[in-house]
Amino acid sequence: MGNWDQIESIINSVLMLPVEARVKYIEEQCGEDTELKKEVIDYLSSIENSDDFFNEISLAQDAILTQLIRDKRESGSNSSLLGTTIDKYKIIELISHGGMGTVFMAERCDGVFKRKVALKLIRHGMDTPENISRFERERSILAGLNHPNIAGLIDGGVTKSGLPYLVMEYVDGMPLDEYCDHNHLSVRQRIKLVKTVCDAVQYAHNNMIIHRDLKPANILVDCSGNVKILDFGIAKLLEGGLKSGPAITQATQNLMTPNYASPEQMLGQTTTTATDTYSLGVILYKLLSGCSPFNLQNTSIVKQQQIISNKVPCAPSRCFSAMELEKKEELSNLRSTTPVKLYNELKTDIDAITSKALRKEIGSRYQTADTLSEDLTRYLFNLPVLAHKGTFRYKAKKLVLRKYKIIAAAAAVLLAVTSFSIYHTKSITTERNQAQTEAAKAAQITSLLFDLFKASEPGEALGDTITAQELLQRALLRADLLSEQPVLQAQMYSVIGRIYYQLGNFTDSYSLLEESVNIYTREYGADHIETASVMAGLGALLGAQGDFNSAEILLNRALGIYNKNSASDVSMLASIQSDLGFVLRRQGDFEEAEKLFRSSNELLNRHFGPNHIQAANVRNSLGSILFNKGNYEEAEEIYRSVLATRLQLLGGSHPDVGQSKSSLGALLMNLGNFEEAEKLFLDAYQIRYKSLGKAHPNTLLTLNNLAILKRDRGLLDESELLFEEVLAYRLQTLGEKHASTAMTWFSMGELQLMKNNPAEARVLLEKALPVFEYAFSPAHSFYLRTKMTIGQTYLAENNIEAAEDLILESYERVKNIHRVKSLEHALAHHQVGLLHMSLGNYSIADSFLTKASETLGEIEKTKSIRQRIVQNDLERLRQDLVAGTMQEPANN
Repeated sequence: MGNWDQIESIINSVLMLPVEARVKYIEEQCGEDTELKKEVIDYLSSIENSDDFFNEISLAQDAILTQLIRDKRESGSNSSLLGTTIDKYKIIELISHGGMGTVFMAERCDGVFKRKVALKLIRHGMDTPENISRFERERSILAGLNHPNIAGLIDGGVTKSGLPYLVMEYVDGMPLDEYCDHNHLSVRQRIKLVKTVCDAVQYAHNNMIIHRDLKPANILVDCSGNVKILDFGIAKLLEGGLKSGPAITQATQNLMTPNYASPEQMLGQTTTTATDTYSLGVILYKLLSGCSPFNLQNTSIVKQQQIISNKVPCAPSRCFSAMELEKKEELSNLRSTTPVKLYNELKTDIDAITSKALRKEIGSRYQTADTLSEDLTRYLFNLPVLAHKGTFRYKAKKLVLRKYKIIAAAAAVLLAVTSFSIYHTKSITTERNQAQTEAAKAAQITSLLFDLFKASEPGEALGDTITAQELLQRALLRADLLSEQPVLQAQMYSVIGRIYYQLGNFTDSYSLLEESVNIYTREYGADHIETASVMAGLGALLGAQGDFNSAEILLNRALGIYNKNSASDVSMLASIQSDLGFVLRRQGDFEEAEKLFRSSNELLNRHFGPNHIQAANVRNSLGSILFNKGNYEEAEEIYRSVLATRLQLLGGSHPDVGQSKSSLGALLMNLGNFEEAEKLFLDAYQIRYKSLGKAHPNTLLTLNNLAILKRDRGLLDESELLFEEVLAYRLQTLGEKHASTAMTWFSMGELQLMKNNPAEARVLLEKALPVFEYAFSPAHSFYLRTKMTIGQTYLAENNIEAAEDLILESYERVKNIHRVKSLEHALAHHQVGLLHMSLGNYSIADSFLTKASETLGEIEKTKSIRQRIVQNDLERLRQDLVAGTMQEPANN
């Protein structure tokens, strides 16, 4: 790197010259120093490409005096606003005074209710068309964000004098850095707060918004430790997001905070989601070490640009180590530790994480807030962080820290084993060569996929499904070029296909996994373990699509191949068993499904222990089969255990945690514990919505469950709105022949019966019936219960003949599928009881209705609308019998 003073001197002179004279002057000043010449030309190019950045800087000098005069005038103007009312908000006190707007604390005063709010008013003299547009853009952005860690928009409008204002959630808190120091938070506690910020930033990114001014002053923490991100005043809407209006001009860049600004912001270049992760890296650096990556005090904007764009920041541990002892002790005390311990906490992992976050090149940083958060999670659990170079020494150290007891025992075994190693040289060499081949193959795939995520344009690095689809398309183009390397191509197709599956894009996933199976079959044969691995993935996909018969065939074939191979991967074998168990469960073969889940669980526990994340996943599936079989207590115990394990291993925002909460919520809903179930559903929906998107099948499953809960609590109109929303998405994404779509029709049919609309109910149920027959079989519980419920619609219309065959025939089969003490048994008893009431068999009707009422009472902890309906029917029957309005039919 050349001398910056010399470079700056040359550049300052060059900028004063006509364009045609600049090259000659640079050559004269640099002489034979080619490195100096290159740096001067590169720097000049960055200036010329920065959209008149420096022209605005020079104008800023003239603006300073004007601004000071304006500030003096406005101090009086702001004081005069105190006590006045804007619309229905009374101004109470000044909170802050920024470059474009002023924020007041206000209180709603229209008598409807009292609430403190933050009212942001554009400043007098700043109400230019561009600033008003920016203000309106902020309002549009905030209106589209609904996250517990983002201060929300409440209201907005225009004052009588024509100035726009925003009314936002008032946060009574401290800036993030001040909160941490005031409460002497440890390094780990500070990291957890940063992870919360990352979650909120990722939510904004998923909604196509980059904040671009993240700093502690814009992140408040209240006395309960709740985090709120503020000030989206210079946020950017990514392509494809909300309509952004006029483009953000270079003046926007002047509103940023240089201490937390990325190189691309300082140069006036395109910003991406990685711009926010850079700012998060600076926040993390300062929160943990007490230092700033760069010393920008008393430096010009030009100098700040040079430093941020070119200087590599010192590692936090080194920055801390270089401080005076007194300062070290002060900072350590604020972090509830000692200087030595703080230094040890910072070095290696935190150094690596902050280094990656603060890379100059956009594509080399963490591309999303989620990936930064993931590495922080790995740090907290003492796992190797992805930012680290990952040397053997580093990974070994991490392994020893986590598994020191096992490794101590293994060392003794290793000592004995090495004495025999001379006899196995040939075998080891063969294995080594095979391992090297596999490593090279894996390295090729890693390299190919890594290149795809080198983002240099807005939106390329987003974690949302839209951007992921674009990146996967690029991956697919690369994979299509690998026809000369078929095995590598098959692996790429398999990886991309599995990612599409996770994103809910089943169509593209199927075509890629199918082609991967075909290639492996040609190259290795149909019974090779690589072929079986992808075959199993295709089987799992078919299961998710509702094609259970095809899924069962593929998964059984893959399982057979793995069982024959003594060197089979334990994790993959357990995964195939679990996927096959899911398919059999959905087909109603509960006994075989339970055997597979228990076998998979035992296999994983034996090899990895019960706290392994895959073991937790299988236990969750085991809980589901027990739920289906009516073993509610054991199912609840398993669901709660799995949820605790997943929270510990994955954190609160992982999709698997969403699955646990949704599964447990469904069980508790059926047990009548509506309050806890609703909270779990809402939590699960937020997690799945943020991580998977609204249209993902898993998100819709949770929303459908929430609709059922609303229905069973008697909130029929709310339930209907939710069902309609779910149905629209399921028809769009899964189609009308998918079992999940049919389940929504079935649930909506039950709802219409509760609303006394039997004809509408029957239309919905008759749509569901053929889908259940196709997806499952005529012997499946869903098919039989749908027929019984159609029979119930005929009863409601007094068409007893049509109802009788549907109800009685199906009941005989339903009672053999489910346990006596189950929700399905209770509902079937109710329907049979209603039929016998209509037939005049009142004693039989009383018996069935009593059984239904007693079973529901035993299962459900809270009285549901189902219990009330059954109880009302039973009371009506008995009252009519007592009154003599009903009589048993005479025996002929």
